[in-house]
Amino acid sequence: MRIGVIGLGNIGGAIAGNLVADGHDVIVHDTDATRVTAIAGASAATTVGRVAEAADITLLSLPTPAIVDEVAKTWAEA
Repeated sequence: MRIGVIGLGNIGGAIAGNLVADGHDVIVHDTDATRVTAIAGASAATTVGRVAEAADITLLSLPTPAIVDEVAKTWAEA
């Protein structure tokens, strides 16, 4: 099973890192490319849509309801 994580701040980054450390297949996306590259062992997605296509399940760790709405809209269009 491939797990997607969108939003790699303090919480999302820790979740993604722990999933990778536990041996899971993880694909990640964040607007900050340095956060994406910091998750060693995870695959990087350039867009939210790519995560939607590639992951079997996706976790969102986003800072505001407005950003959640924006990501959901982008995902629906993917």
